[in-house]
Amino acid sequence: ADRYDRELADIFAIQDEITRTVVAAMPARIEAARLKASRGKPTGSMDAYDCYLRAKELSNQFRAGDISDEIALYERAVELDPSFARAYAWLSFARLRHYWNTNEPSDLRSAAEASRRGVELDGEDGTCHWAHGVTSLFERKYDQARRHLDMALAFNPNDAHAYAHSAIHLVFTGQPEDAINRLTHAMRFNPLFPTWYWEALGTAHMAARRYEDSVKALRMIPEPA
Repeated sequence: ADRYDRELADIFAIQDEITRTVVAAMPARIEAARLKASRGKPTGSMDAYDCYLRAKELSNQFRAGDISDEIALYERAVELDPSFARAYAWLSFARLRHYWNTNEPSDLRSAAEASRRGVELDGEDGTCHWAHGVTSLFERKYDQARRHLDMALAFNPNDAHAYAHSAIHLVFTGQPEDAINRLTHAMRFNPLFPTWYWEALGTAHMAARRYEDSVKALRMIPEPA
């Protein structure tokens, strides 16, 4: 970001000066990166991490009957380590799924509180911003949702789930064509995407008045076992 105002004849001297400046700055930058990586470790508590991993396994199976156990495990993780930012993020997702089933405002408030706490603890974790963006969508705080989903993608440009949720945001804000393109992009990123991608794509096509495409997408959702 520095400026170098010199005569053109001094071009090689400028090159040497820039080289010296970069080399001098490197050790400090490397040390800063190491410190950042150290701070970014998930938790120092193995018990908290064990609870988190067990909860994540339940999250990955995506069974409705497991939600209460997920929530209990994530809550235990943050009880054991109140600074465990990513556990707060996943706790918010579990609580959102519970809200989806109950439609109780208190569940949504709990989800939003957990995601907000995750961002407060680690503002450079893409998962925390993704979680807060999704809870903001449910709260219909669309500007806030867009801001945090954009930050999630800035920190992790290959996060297919964040892409898919940003597409849902586009549907909610009247941009279904852009949403369809973004969902297609998310599906390419993650060929093993969960079935809710099809639901989101069907909704986007419906909002764009592409009804036949909407039906095709929704028919891709497997029947419950």
